[in-house]
Amino acid sequence: MPADNFASNPFAAASPLPMNYPQFDKIQDTDFTPAFDIGMSRQLKEIEAIANNPAAPTFANTIAEMEKTGLVLDRATNVFFNLQGTYKNDARDAIERDYAPKFSAHRDAIMLNATLFARIKTLYDARATLGLDPSDLRLLERRYEDFVRSGAALEDAQKTRIRAINT
Repeated sequence: MPADNFASNPFAAASPLPMNYPQFDKIQDTDFTPAFDIGMSRQLKEIEAIANNPAAPTFANTIAEMEKTGLVLDRATNVFFNLQGTYKNDARDAIERDYAPKFSAHRDAIMLNATLFARIKTLYDARATLGLDPSDLRLLERRYEDFVRSGAALEDAQKTRIRAINT
């Protein structure tokens, strides 16, 4: 589905149902791959904008902004993997096989982004002086730990090896 036709995809916008419950009557298996592709593309653009923000890193312009990324991808993957866990079919099995390495590469593109990690590390190192409330402090610490555990603090050669293993 070209991006200009994506507006009709049920994952293009938040569900109008209470608590954003998915509109299962409108979702077809063919809706997932365009939502995954467009969702990953949009999220990488959003992440790059955060990573390359010329302003000094702050909780608001880095961590809080990261939490707002990937909404289309989140909507589609949440439904997809819940369906896969409860009601598999051949079409979704094929999608899962095809997209597993793509999802891995997408996650690596974010988690191994050196520029983004530098912003997060700057905030993490200064966390005691940022005046964050306990929940924001915990979020910062979790994001930093997630990046480190994913290999963000490794040397470039090690990151290349991590990418190969993850794929």
